Amino acid sequence: MNRDTLGEELFSTLDQPLILVSGSHIIVNINSRARSIFGFKGSEDFNLTLGEMLHCNNALNIGACGTTKHCHQCQINHVITKVLRANKAVHNQLGVVCITSNSEEWKWQITFNAYPVNNEKKTVLLALKSADIKKAKKEGDKKTDSDSQLPYNDIVIRDLSKEQRIKEQAGLHRSALEYAPSKFYYLNSDGLILYANRNARRDSGPLSANQLIFDINTTIDSEWWHTIVEFVKEEEYISFEATHKNNEGKLFPVMVHIFMPDSNLDNLFCYYCHDITNRKEIEEKLLKESRYNQTLAEISRELTVHSKHYSVELLVRQYAMQITDSLFSFLAYRHPVTKELITTVYADPLGDYDDKIKQIEAFFQNGVNQHDENDKEDIQTGISDILINDSSSFYIGANSINHLIPFQRIATTGVFFDGTYKGLLLVAGKSSDYSAEDHDRLKNLANLFALAINRIQENNKLSETVDKLETAIGEAIAANKAKSAFLARISHEIRTPLNAIIGFTDVLNGIVNDSIQKDYLASIKKSGQNLLGLINDILDFSKIEAGKIVLRPRPINMRQVIVETQKMFLPSLQEKKLTFTASVNEEMPELIMLDDLQLRQILVNLIGNAVKFTEKGSIELYIEASPPIQDKTDLTIRVSDTGIGIKPESQKLIFEDFTQQEDQDNRRYGGTGLGLGIVKSIVGLMDGDINVESTPGKGSIFTVTLKNCQITNYLKEEKLKAEIQELDTIEIKKEKEITNAAYISNECLEDIQNLFSGPWEAFRLRPSFKDVPQISNALDHLAQKHDNHTLRQFAIEIKDSASTFDVENLHKTIAKMEQYLNLRS
Repeated sequence: MNRDTLGEELFSTLDQPLILVSGSHIIVNINSRARSIFGFKGSEDFNLTLGEMLHCNNALNIGACGTTKHCHQCQINHVITKVLRANKAVHNQLGVVCITSNSEEWKWQITFNAYPVNNEKKTVLLALKSADIKKAKKEGDKKTDSDSQLPYNDIVIRDLSKEQRIKEQAGLHRSALEYAPSKFYYLNSDGLILYANRNARRDSGPLSANQLIFDINTTIDSEWWHTIVEFVKEEEYISFEATHKNNEGKLFPVMVHIFMPDSNLDNLFCYYCHDITNRKEIEEKLLKESRYNQTLAEISRELTVHSKHYSVELLVRQYAMQITDSLFSFLAYRHPVTKELITTVYADPLGDYDDKIKQIEAFFQNGVNQHDENDKEDIQTGISDILINDSSSFYIGANSINHLIPFQRIATTGVFFDGTYKGLLLVAGKSSDYSAEDHDRLKNLANLFALAINRIQENNKLSETVDKLETAIGEAIAANKAKSAFLARISHEIRTPLNAIIGFTDVLNGIVNDSIQKDYLASIKKSGQNLLGLINDILDFSKIEAGKIVLRPRPINMRQVIVETQKMFLPSLQEKKLTFTASVNEEMPELIMLDDLQLRQILVNLIGNAVKFTEKGSIELYIEASPPIQDKTDLTIRVSDTGIGIKPESQKLIFEDFTQQEDQDNRRYGGTGLGLGIVKSIVGLMDGDINVESTPGKGSIFTVTLKNCQITNYLKEEKLKAEIQELDTIEIKKEKEITNAAYISNECLEDIQNLFSGPWEAFRLRPSFKDVPQISNALDHLAQKHDNHTLRQFAIEIKDSASTFDVENLHKTIAKMEQYLNLRS
């Protein structure tokens, strides 16, 4: 079979009506399907125009097709010409052919595709898709479709109408769809049901002639359906949840799927759905459970946040109604402290239920409390089980409970904590019976409420305890402040006469010549100095405790500090014939930024203890600096002795305030027990550590570590000297001021010399505190008269020395006055 023969065979056997026409509208060929439609038999030659075959009025009356002025308005003619010129197919074209039958005019609307056929004859293939014949409308025309007979009318409408094609298409799949597990429908674009499978008919019943999908799907209406149709034409598919109604009028949820089985059939839609009742029930159950769990979480959070009884009551009452879908609820419980019955109720409509609630609560309380403690919750549960959903048969006294509360369905649970009955929670008015699940949830809520009430009670107790503790702490702080103030004041009061005693021993020692008297004076001075040391410890402790010590770092030379410290203890070391060695390692920087005063305090206390508790042997001071890192070093100060040592059990206690080693001879060694406590506090302020290693009878080693000490030896020498000079003692500054006498007038100098010739001369040789007011007033007078700041400063220092009985300072001030006058002589 050659190619042309094969093409001819396919052309003839295709089911779609096909017409092959020339450019002059002469029919060249027509396939079997078209022959049967238009009534042709055999394979005779046609020699007809397309208009003649379609019974076009122009073609029949005028005898022409495609040549008259009317043909220029014919869409079929226009399409044929266009396809031949462009050599390109066109689809879904609409042509109108005017025909006449029984003196009536009709319009034949034909939908077709046109394809160019590349052969010598320049032909066009017309593939007919549909044909609708309608009577031409005229004013006042009421003719029905059956009034006249039309050539080929029945044949064309039956074979070429869309609905017929749709029904044929549906028939192909009917067997497969008939027994499908889902409900399946074929619908047209107006929602008319063309086909329903067995499952669909079982629910909706036999289909009526004009039954629409809206009669079954109550979710959609005609307007929504047309919106869905347009969406499916664009997107090809849509799914959504809806509600169906069966033939008994019962509604049930379905999942609907709609799509077009053939994009060329724009009036056919597949609609299938399946029942999702079970899924929705599971979802509803899960959602309800989720809401319940969320509610419990909210309740737990709210009950934790709120600390007032009334807030918790309102929350519990509200949530009890929410989780059980109730219209009425009340909560009655005994206050955990006062035992007073507290009630809260919600009812719609409102009513006076206070007395009735008290009556119900009393009934439950009496019923529960009549039994053993371990059985109370079981008794309450039993009562609740009897009462639930049947209040009419549950009597309290002479009346049923629904006589007190006008609801048939009631659910209750007791409020217990640790087996103790604390109250009753009741809900009522649910539209359906309360389930065991509702009762369990109510019970869980009651347990949360009991925990909340117990927490509030415990918090109240805790709050009372905290208040008491805060009061006690406040009193302790006040007492501690009073103690510190007392220690500072009494120490000051004691130190003032002690300074006078020590000062006068020096004065007397310069006057007396008797050796015995000198020994007495030495003993007095030593005892006074010891007592002054104790008092200074107490003052230092008070300052540390009050947080009044502020570190003031300055550049210091560690080697110089060691030399000065050694000189300070030289008399004591010589007296006890102890060997003292002091050294630093090679890495020790020249200058380190430290608080000079506090560092010396540490050394004085540690070396002082070593001297005190060492009767023979040696004491060693060693200070080591670690290799510097970014101009910082760690200092290790080690003081070791060969003294009495410290017992292991006492080593943990010796750094506590007012603590000394047990079995220590306090009469022999004395002390306040504050020295090491002060050292530890100062070391702590300097971010350091202190520890001890000791063996009783062999000695002790105290080690202080100060970390990250700033090295300052990179500074220029001139800058260092300036800083040291600026940070020097006040005494040196005062001396500098005194040496500058260039501002003293001759008149002022004359008045001062007159003063020296009188009371000052006697006061200078034998200072007496009773003469201080006279001298200081005279100096004040001269200072004011001549505006001399130096004289005013001398007057102040003399007054201060007198107020503290500080003889030593008084002598220093007199010496400065002497120096002042000598410079002007």
